[in-house]
Amino acid sequence: MLAGGRSRRFGETNKAVAVVNETTFVERVVQAVSSVTDNPPIIAVDTADQRATVETGLGSVDDLVFTSDAPSFQGPLSGLYGSLSAIDEQWLFLTGCDMPRLSAEAIEWLASRLPTARASPDALVPVHADGEPEPLHAFYRRDAVADVRSELLPDASLRALHDALPELETVPISTAPSDVSLGTSVENVNTKREYHRIRRKIER
Repeated sequence: MLAGGRSRRFGETNKAVAVVNETTFVERVVQAVSSVTDNPPIIAVDTADQRATVETGLGSVDDLVFTSDAPSFQGPLSGLYGSLSAIDEQWLFLTGCDMPRLSAEAIEWLASRLPTARASPDALVPVHADGEPEPLHAFYRRDAVADVRSELLPDASLRALHDALPELETVPISTAPSDVSLGTSVENVNTKREYHRIRRKIER
């Protein structure tokens, strides 16, 4: 999970600790991820202050691993590459700390597509009807991501990573069963206006 951003569009508060139904964003994300894996979730942060802030929003959650963003990259790639050193598993599910509607069912459904997508895809990424991808609700194959590291510029985006991966598999969000709620699971929050809108939906 990426938690190393500056939350500039959200205001002075770190959005990781924004609250919905008395639970912070980061705790909601950790709970969803924890429910579908036996491995402790990994949280990538950029600074010690960010880690301290995130820890305040985790409540009683303690079975997790913190790692540092990779200094050779900026943005989400810094968190992704910082996380690679903390795992031994083949697949990494990448998500953000600002996704309060992240669904365990959506993660499990997406994971169930891994064996049938291709023998060994480099990544499995949900896409909207217009082709827009959701790179922060996706599975990445550890070795494939590591192999293309030298091809990426320091300010490269996740889109650039997708372009560098030769075996990228996409999954239309519309193909997910209605009870999986993949369409809402991929929603993230960047501004206070978005926060209040999504909070009303969740608390309704």
